Amino acid sequence: MAGTRVHEIADGYVAAHAALDPTGATQVGIDDHATRLTDHSPDGLAARADLARATRRAVLEAEPANERDRVAAEYLAERLGAELALEDLGEGLRALSVLGGPIQETRMVFDAMAREDHDDWEAIALRLGEVPASLASARAALEEGRGRRLVAARRQAAGVARQA
Repeated sequence: MAGTRVHEIADGYVAAHAALDPTGATQVGIDDHATRLTDHSPDGLAARADLARATRRAVLEAEPANERDRVAAEYLAERLGAELALEDLGEGLRALSVLGGPIQETRMVFDAMAREDHDDWEAIALRLGEVPASLASARAALEEGRGRRLVAARRQAAGVARQA
């Protein structure tokens, strides 16, 4: 039910996550940050992990108001726990895949953007200006991963290079 503590936590998480992952937000229909791209750097990954940790802790501590709340809290805690497990393994530091990753997300987000009027095209132009920084942040994460000996498979790197 809307208005419960669990739903307030979930809504807060969605809003905060959209700000930290504007590319992903656009992909799910949230246009509040339509001129920005996601920071894939180690700092960006850490900020999203910090948000996930804080949200998971808050939702686990919240008292469910009813059965729907209990289910929502358990689901959110489980999904955030899985996200954090991947973060703990350093998966974001080797995010190269021909099926999807920071490079493909940066390219594909433009397909999900509105193109109906001047404001839409202005948002696209502003976001296009963010591409170099977003790709540099993805590179920074990959370099950090390489430094930690966390690398993607060679075939994934070659496949992503062919897609570029």
